[in-house]
Amino acid sequence: MASKKYICPECNAEFKTRKPANEHRREKNHKGAIMVEMVETKPKITTSLPRKGNYKCPQCPKTSKALKGMQDHMKAKGHKGNPILQEPKSKSKINKKPIVKVEPKPEPKAEPKLPIMAFMKIYEEAALKIMPLLNEGLEESTEKMSILVNPQNGGYLLQYYSTITGSLDYLQFKYQFFNIEMDNSDVLFCLNILKGVSNTFRVWDMAGLKMYGTSEFADGNIMISLDDSERAGWEVFVEGLSASTPDEFACVSGIWKKTYSPPKPVKQPISPTPPKPALATIPAKQEVQKQLPLKEGKIVQGPIESFEDWDISMWASESFESYMGGRVNQSFGVRNPYPNYKPPPPPAPPKPISYPVYGITQYVFIIDRIISFESNE
Repeated sequence: MASKKYICPECNAEFKTRKPANEHRREKNHKGAIMVEMVETKPKITTSLPRKGNYKCPQCPKTSKALKGMQDHMKAKGHKGNPILQEPKSKSKINKKPIVKVEPKPEPKAEPKLPIMAFMKIYEEAALKIMPLLNEGLEESTEKMSILVNPQNGGYLLQYYSTITGSLDYLQFKYQFFNIEMDNSDVLFCLNILKGVSNTFRVWDMAGLKMYGTSEFADGNIMISLDDSERAGWEVFVEGLSASTPDEFACVSGIWKKTYSPPKPVKQPISPTPPKPALATIPAKQEVQKQLPLKEGKIVQGPIESFEDWDISMWASESFESYMGGRVNQSFGVRNPYPNYKPPPPPAPPKPISYPVYGITQYVFIIDRIISFESNE
């Protein structure tokens, strides 16, 4: 590609256009015509290389992180060619910690819950209504519900398992029946079915959602223990219920709260011992009239030479009796400021409360502490 340059004929000054060349000639008063020469120019090499990168000179080991820096180096050194864009150097792996993939631990599979056998007493009307529909939807289940009849009193007992309580809840909601109080013979009938299945029992309060232990069978009742780890055996309850009245309510009884020893009696408060009065003798009363000096018609306070000049209005015996308020005995003992005080009586020990049994499982007797035995009488 050719371009023009304009040259002054006298000083050979070069210009890119004609106008500045003529102005130069007139200012300098140079004579002659402006000379024009054609100049071959190298085409400008355009590159698509990025401005930043790891560049290397094609003719020497010089490197640069900028394209402009490498082009300046090649122009200054006269090196031909194009800058070489190298791949970025990989980071050193000497201090790099190896990446350890931690595989999540597989969650332990939940063990299937073992079915727990349970019993509840219902009315005859409800039993006859639900008897044909007991096991609807339970065809694939190994546990079933069944209606049992206590031969001793003719009561209806519903036998079910903990794994099918959803079906039982549906029946109770649809046909509006509920469990009722069990007699001693009902609990004994269920215990005989649980023979060999259950060894010990506790008490579950379905109202307070609290577990209690069992200690013994006494006075016709199942006695509770506040220590829920204490459990009486199957034989204890079978023996006790066999000796009880069959048609009476089976009840759980005991002290349901912790009791404490009665408070210690409060000692009567004692007033502090008054200090003994001084035994010094006081001279007899004397009337002292002392003339005070007058100063310009005014009375001025005069100095007292001794305490004998004071007018003593009380004798020693009068002072002591007044100090004690006239309420001191002859032996100078301590008086009682609360002669009528009596300590409060100790609180009465709590009485045991009984609650009827509403159900029985392999492990617990079920009660409802909202309803006590007295409310059912």
